[in-house]
Amino acid sequence: MKVSELTAEYVASWLGYVAEGEALTDSDRQEITLALSAAVNHAVSYTGHIAEELDSYEDVTIAVIGLCNDFLVSNRPEAAEFRINRMSEGILAMHSKNLL
Repeated sequence: MKVSELTAEYVASWLGYVAEGEALTDSDRQEITLALSAAVNHAVSYTGHIAEELDSYEDVTIAVIGLCNDFLVSNRPEAAEFRINRMSEGILAMHSKNLL
């Protein structure tokens, strides 16, 4: 699966955000769509690739899903701070072309 093929429904299902077979509420869909947009933008910024280039790397899809989870979890009141998980950071670093 490519980054451009990710949908709120797919991310929600993959993360176990909703039970299998259940539909997302409009509120959940909006929240996940925003997290997905932020995750793709972060991946673009981190790697220096344009969004279309991310589709060349299937493992970046997993990193973007992981970032979605990070954004959704850090939005909860019990979250102490925001941190990007090492798996997502490592995958993005492998494909980064703008390292200094």
